[in-house]
Amino acid sequence: MRSFSERLLTALLLILTVVFFGYQLIRYFYSPYNTQIPQLQTVEKSVSLKGIAIRDEMVLHNSVQGIKTFLFDDADKVSAGNIIAKIYKTREDADAVLRIEEINKNIELLLEAQNKDIYNYTQVSPLTKSVADKISVINDEVYNQNLATAQNLKYELTSLLNKRMISSGKEYDFTERIETLNNELNSLKSSVSPALTQITAPAIGYLIKKTDGFETVLSPDILDSLNYKELNSFMSMAPDNNDDSNAGKLMTSHVWYFAVPVTGDDFSMFKEGQNVKMNFGIYSLGDIPATVYSINGDSDAGVVVMKSNYILPKLISLRHSDVKISFGKKTGLRIPTSAIRFLDGVEGVYVKTGSEIVFKKINVIYETDSFKISSVSNTDDSYLSLYDEIIVKGRDIYDGKPVKQR
Repeated sequence: MRSFSERLLTALLLILTVVFFGYQLIRYFYSPYNTQIPQLQTVEKSVSLKGIAIRDEMVLHNSVQGIKTFLFDDADKVSAGNIIAKIYKTREDADAVLRIEEINKNIELLLEAQNKDIYNYTQVSPLTKSVADKISVINDEVYNQNLATAQNLKYELTSLLNKRMISSGKEYDFTERIETLNNELNSLKSSVSPALTQITAPAIGYLIKKTDGFETVLSPDILDSLNYKELNSFMSMAPDNNDDSNAGKLMTSHVWYFAVPVTGDDFSMFKEGQNVKMNFGIYSLGDIPATVYSINGDSDAGVVVMKSNYILPKLISLRHSDVKISFGKKTGLRIPTSAIRFLDGVEGVYVKTGSEIVFKKINVIYETDSFKISSVSNTDDSYLSLYDEIIVKGRDIYDGKPVKQR
């Protein structure tokens, strides 16, 4: 039987063995640095501001009081001499004229559908599919609140339905329906009073049905001298949409402008000639391509003007609006701010290689409080590259420091 001292010595030797091998395992597996591989990330650089639209506009004056009936829609291009609108004495007369136009169109579609010398209907299926497709398109336009477009598509759907009825044998001709419409047409024509006057386009341009009182004070002529204080003054003014002496206006140029007051860090994001996208938060409108036209002032009080040639019904009457200006998407390497270091005034990160720690520069293209995005360099080894192992935490780090091999 072993003595107590022998058992104690054996226990001590066992403890020392465990400690020795544990220390060796810790040395092998422990790293004094926390590292990570930077991941590619795509970000969109943007800024949200408020601004005001500026256009070349010509107000169409109307000296006769009455009910206006427009013959064109917002954003329709008109030529000099085109009759834009007619003024009627009563709402009943104005409605009757619109109904007359609708009846004439329906008669035209019915006559077209029953003219078998022009249209040879032999199969119902293609027409049925066309009807279903047109209904789907109209539903989409209504859902996107493009009501004027949906209204115009209504006649195309009516034409397809008429042709399908002839093709299926449900109708052989529309003589009775045409006669009924003609009777209604004659009755309306005999009762309606003629227009008091009509509004003629004095020049070529794009129609805007409503005026807002800014037409004479906001024009592209002021852009070169427009300053921060003046712009904010314009933006604080309320529009005047109740001028019955006007019959709309014409936008006489194919380009328009949107001016925004800018201060602080936002000012440095803009450069003249830069391509951007504007989003006004208008349902179904999407992004509007534009170019930075001019930059006035400085970061304390600056004015940035965007220029665009997109002309759309929902856009052409816009005046005051919130806007999100996007500068495009950028892809680069995401780096946590805890990994950012400076060496001789140069921003970069320390990278752990096989044998040493190396300082690599970064080119920041986007940043937040928690991370920065650096462009990817595939040609210059002095810059951070994909799959580099960056050090995000560690002590006594310097360029060229040897890394102990395991």
